[in-house]
Amino acid sequence: MGTGGTGSTIGGLLTKAGHDVTIIDQWPDHVNTMKNVGLHMSTREEDFTVRVHALHLHEVCNITEQFDIVFLACKSYDSLWMTQLIEPYLKSDGVLISAQNSINDEWVAPIVGQTREIGCVITMSSEVFEPGHLKRNTAMQPKIMLFDEPTSALDPEMIKEVLDVMRELSTSGITMIVVTHEMGFAREVADRMIMFDDGVIVEEGTPEQIFENPQSDRTKLFLSQIL
Repeated sequence: MGTGGTGSTIGGLLTKAGHDVTIIDQWPDHVNTMKNVGLHMSTREEDFTVRVHALHLHEVCNITEQFDIVFLACKSYDSLWMTQLIEPYLKSDGVLISAQNSINDEWVAPIVGQTREIGCVITMSSEVFEPGHLKRNTAMQPKIMLFDEPTSALDPEMIKEVLDVMRELSTSGITMIVVTHEMGFAREVADRMIMFDDGVIVEEGTPEQIFENPQSDRTKLFLSQIL
């Protein structure tokens, strides 16, 4: 997958199905990186090519249904109710079903701590939004999930809960591409790790290669400052 003219570049990045890729970069590099991978947001169509199972973007009108992204901020859903956020992706034996008919308060409450009449997602704290968004991801059953710093805005006590959900997702066959500075999590879960600097890949390899034998001076400096 590749993008151009947006400040961040992923050149020829290929990911095996079911594998998890961790991207290490510098703010604000990952903003454009994650916005432009898979969801063609704020990017001219001619600037990028997306292929899923060898199908070009123009060959499948529903290609974005195979992707999902967890953003750093909640603004993308500033006018949605929680049930509206989840409803389009709920399926029973492959058939879409209505959230109002299928989600009761007992199901919603563990996500938001209240009944379904909770107001707009934008009014929720990050601690409430993240579990709810991850529940949406599970309902959507995407082939590829993109995570943009999913824990950076969370209360420290919530980080483990979100990472535990991501660990479960990583074993479900979903391909995950994660921008994160949670190095312990990345080392445990990732199949490949990629180090970005100024929108350019400076190093990539297995977690063992990156942590135990980094080749790039930039990677060595980064790891020396955070480990």
